[in-house]
Amino acid sequence: MGRVEGPGNHPTGGQPHIAEFFRRVMEEGSERAEQCHRFPARLSGTDESGPALS
Repeated sequence: MGRVEGPGNHPTGGQPHIAEFFRRVMEEGSERAEQCHRFPARLSGTDESGPALS
């Protein structure tokens, strides 16, 4: 027996607002990840960051 995911077997059940929500979450997550990598360098006062500089 196969898995049925919604109307037309579309993963979001044919509801584009759900797909848009997940696209937005992924995009915002990527932006946050970039910020997380930039902040240690800004806080340390150098362009380089990492555990060895702590």
